[in-house]
Amino acid sequence: MIRRTIPLIIVGLIFTCLDAMDSSFSVTMVREKLTEQFSKVEDFTVDIKLSVQMTGLRMPKKKITLHYKNPDHFKIESKGFALVPQYGLPLSPEVLLNSLSDITIDSVDEISHRLILKGNIQLGVDKEDIWNFSDKGNQSMTMSVSIDTERWVIPSFEVYAGAEKILRIDTGFSNFENGLFLPVETVIELDIPEMDANPEFHMREGNAPQSGKITLVYKNYKVNQGLDEAFFLEEPE
Repeated sequence: MIRRTIPLIIVGLIFTCLDAMDSSFSVTMVREKLTEQFSKVEDFTVDIKLSVQMTGLRMPKKKITLHYKNPDHFKIESKGFALVPQYGLPLSPEVLLNSLSDITIDSVDEISHRLILKGNIQLGVDKEDIWNFSDKGNQSMTMSVSIDTERWVIPSFEVYAGAEKILRIDTGFSNFENGLFLPVETVIELDIPEMDANPEFHMREGNAPQSGKITLVYKNYKVNQGLDEAFFLEEPE
């Protein structure tokens, strides 16, 4: 009897530990951790090399300068036209997650320090909407957000129109100083098929399929300089 009971106890302990690991995370706790990490950045200025490779769109490689002030002030300086989708910039996690509703934890991997959040994208909620596509086709728009639970950054997220993936963003981070992690490269991959019901991107003409890649490489960070909020309200010359 004892020999049979011990294996059952061990199995029970394993499942109890797994349940405990899953219950150690909540959506609120994850958001707080992400915000705590990102709040180490009060402001920054960074040079960006921008490369666009997309069907039906030609743009030479550009060098731009991005200024940021927590929580949601951006200012871009460039010579000539530069296509820089806001959702590809180093957004505050709260700005990204505030664009979602019904957020749930989809999976947790303690070994690789990864957690997946899922939620529904709220389109056109207000004028500060970060998404430059419409809900023309009334399709449900959802997002899957991958979170690094060791560094508390967002290395990737994917956007779906119905069951079809139309956007993926991957970001590599580097430890700038004392556990302050900043992006070093962001790759945006688009794949929008030729369907009236799918979202219509402003960068796309008509209902033609749109696919390609936008790459942003960040260099020469200047962090926590004390940028004044008035600087972001100035009109470009």
